[in-house]
Amino acid sequence: MSTKNRASIKRWYNNQSFFKKMICLYLICAAIPMIFVTSYNYSQTRTMLIEQAYSDMRQNMNTIENSINLMLQPYETITRTIESDRTLNLLLNVDYTDQSYGDLAYYCRTTLDNILALYPSVNWLRFYSGNTTLPKDNYYFFRLEHLHQDAAELADSRKGYVVAAGGALNNNTDDIILLSRINYYASNVFKNYLLLSIMQETVATQLRQEREGWSVYLLDSQGLILSSSSEENIGKNFQSIWQEWETIPVGQIQEKIAEDGTEFFHLRADLNMGMVLTMTVNQDQLLQSTKKIPQRALAGFLLLTLLAFLHTFVYSRVYSERLRKIVETTGKIGQGQFDSILEDGSRDELGQIAAAVNQMNKQINTLIQENYERQLRIKSSEMNLLQEQINPHFLYNALGVVSSMALREGSKKTVQSVRYLADFYRMSLSRGRQTITVEEELALLRSYMNIQLIRFSDTLEINYDTDPAVASWQTIKLILQPLVENAIHHGQQEEQVLHITVRTGCKNGRLFYEVEDDGAGISPEKLETLQTELAALRGGFGLKNVDIRIKLNYGEDYGVQLTSVLGHGTKVHVEIPGIQPVQAEQEAAG
Repeated sequence: MSTKNRASIKRWYNNQSFFKKMICLYLICAAIPMIFVTSYNYSQTRTMLIEQAYSDMRQNMNTIENSINLMLQPYETITRTIESDRTLNLLLNVDYTDQSYGDLAYYCRTTLDNILALYPSVNWLRFYSGNTTLPKDNYYFFRLEHLHQDAAELADSRKGYVVAAGGALNNNTDDIILLSRINYYASNVFKNYLLLSIMQETVATQLRQEREGWSVYLLDSQGLILSSSSEENIGKNFQSIWQEWETIPVGQIQEKIAEDGTEFFHLRADLNMGMVLTMTVNQDQLLQSTKKIPQRALAGFLLLTLLAFLHTFVYSRVYSERLRKIVETTGKIGQGQFDSILEDGSRDELGQIAAAVNQMNKQINTLIQENYERQLRIKSSEMNLLQEQINPHFLYNALGVVSSMALREGSKKTVQSVRYLADFYRMSLSRGRQTITVEEELALLRSYMNIQLIRFSDTLEINYDTDPAVASWQTIKLILQPLVENAIHHGQQEEQVLHITVRTGCKNGRLFYEVEDDGAGISPEKLETLQTELAALRGGFGLKNVDIRIKLNYGEDYGVQLTSVLGHGTKVHVEIPGIQPVQAEQEAAG
């Protein structure tokens, strides 16, 4: 710029009024730089949000993928177990023209019915067979011609592996259907196909998203939506939502524009059994908050422009005071005082800083609370899972007792056993409570032992040595029953009476349980192995389950201690904190 032009600009500025000079200074020194900074921050915030969304999508996808694979693993195991069952394959290929269905009916009662009973989330399982002499009961067995040709071709192409086949079946239900050819490698036999129907609600809980604009879909190989975070999309073909979904590379986030102009991020992962997991994020909703930044900044600029000429003389003092409060508050936050709030209602630059500090403080508190609640939920989920594992295990053993006596002795003892079993489950439910009193825990054990004493009336005796002083103390439920069940299962010897002693009491302020028997005992080598497995959270069902639940509830200082002498019996000692009724009420109130 020439000297003449600079002189002209200076002359023009000197000739302006004070108000216009302030406006010029504000525009040059504040407005224009702040517009640039806001635009830059908006751009950086947008980039950071997109990068964070990418990271969250991958992490969320990985978590959901692992959860679904883990959840579907038992059903895949069921299918593969049935596939490899030699007895079933022989029964499916027998010519029943001149033979009875007795063996086949017995197999269904003892194997297939048990599978449906043990897995209530399985709606049904069916066989489609080319053996026209099989019974067409339309429950387990169907004619091969009734199986959709696309499904048969899909199962053949998988060469005996399990595949989700809702789309190939033209399935009109919301269930997830698994399909496999069960005798793919056999020769000179009929074609047989196994179908397993699973309630899609078992998967839907893993796909739900709390964030607006996030959607997750579980598809089969034909693109049928088996489950989704949006229930209204279940049963549709994903192609109606995303035209070119099959072309999206696995594990790579793609940006796509829908027909209505909405921009989406898309991520795809391939799961077991031919399933596909897809995730979409609405970019507009993700970035909606960043669009408010320029609007808020503009409002602050206008307010400051109107007030600038009135506050020229006093603004420096106010400015300094506000800065001091910001520094003081941020210092308190840095020292961990997260309840500090900046009371600054202005909308200028300092007001925005104060709002950002308050927002940061609020987010820190929210993250701390969310993390605390997440840990509680994880712990509660682990506790509930371990708790629920006990019931099927005991149900299997108890029903074995009832069934054997029904065949051997008649109806009276069977009715008595069933009543004892009902009493046990009634008390074990304890109205949904995870903690009960020691007295209730002993009552639960006695209900269980009523069943066992019917079965082992001549070979089993149990004695109780309990301290009445701890009867009202609090404890997690189902500690004693697995320990006594373990003693019965491993301690009994032929033609000898097994004596079991159950003790409860208080030692050094702690509540203890002891289950001691005079049975077979454990060899030193096996005892060392069991103790190692307990320490590593591995090994047998009963002891490990009790030990893990105690540690989850009360910490690593508590748990199961095992001692045994081969030929002379075994003793299991358990210690937990001595929580008395008043203390339990105070903790619940807190």
